[in-house]
Amino acid sequence: MEKTVTKIAIIGAESTGKSYICKHLAKKYKTLFVKEYAREYLSNLNSSYNYNDLEKIAMHQLKKEKEAINQKQKIVFFDTSLLTIKIWSNFKYNKCSSFII
Repeated sequence: MEKTVTKIAIIGAESTGKSYICKHLAKKYKTLFVKEYAREYLSNLNSSYNYNDLEKIAMHQLKKEKEAINQKQKIVFFDTSLLTIKIWSNFKYNKCSSFII
């Protein structure tokens, strides 16, 4: 029987302490937390981001999530989710890719 992993995503506006909360929750529960990939992606981008970048960010975020889930922890915390990317995409571009949805 495969072990069930509880995934908990902390979502909210930028710079509200999501990473801080996830880090401390992971420490308290002796488990993992997955950082938001968008921050890393955008800091390495040599230009302004565009609509197509959101799908790239989402794909890599999911990859990081799967890697954490494969660690077989009971709980894994995430400081973002595809919901956040979807909301931002709709707000900024008035549309969202079907992959993210």
